[in-house]
Amino acid sequence: TTHAATHTATYSATHTATHTGLWRQYPLWYRILTFPVRKLYLRTPEEAAVGVVYTLASPDMENVSGKFVSDGREIAFSGKASDTVLATNLWVACSVLIQRLQQNQPPLQHVQ
Repeated sequence: TTHAATHTATYSATHTATHTGLWRQYPLWYRILTFPVRKLYLRTPEEAAVGVVYTLASPDMENVSGKFVSDGREIAFSGKASDTVLATNLWVACSVLIQRLQQNQPPLQHVQ
């Protein structure tokens, strides 16, 4: 269990490497140059949605928490993602930054 999982309930779903219409913001020469790679290696929006919808709606996923899931399959955390000391330090640092922002203070001070 991660530090955040012991303090919060978080639900997040995302797709990865999807060939969407967002590429139209890039210059034409770049879109032409990258099209073969995008067409071969990126998912269509429909393909990406299948994994997201499965993760969010499947009864198989009902009691899954604090896990990485890709296309309905649990995938292992990296070593750093499993480090509870690192997670605690990150949690504390983020909490301090959020407090400072809520108090209209600069989030970081420069150390000389």
